[in-house]
Amino acid sequence: MILSDKHGRCCDEQVDTQTILQAMVVKNYLKANQTQKETTVLMQLLNPSSITHYELSLNSEETKYDQIVCIESMKLSLLAKSCLCPGLVTLIFNLIKSSVDCPKEIESK
Repeated sequence: MILSDKHGRCCDEQVDTQTILQAMVVKNYLKANQTQKETTVLMQLLNPSSITHYELSLNSEETKYDQIVCIESMKLSLLAKSCLCPGLVTLIFNLIKSSVDCPKEIESK
């Protein structure tokens, strides 16, 4: 799993480029050592255009099992879905907010 540093000093394109290069290095290392035939890479990218860059950098067989999450695409998708289904963003926010750790007083009981 490779995560992008969205709070770094670099621009989003540089951060995504660095993340893509890290994924390529991991894939090439595992392919050279033949430890695994198929490697699944889970990565987070900041710009939607970076997904295309990653898919074009490797052939389709190498990227077939990869999972890519793009923060900007997810935000825009949620915004579009909230127009069709009012209250969806509130529901998702409440689900995320309720999944935090329990207070220490409750854990000690």
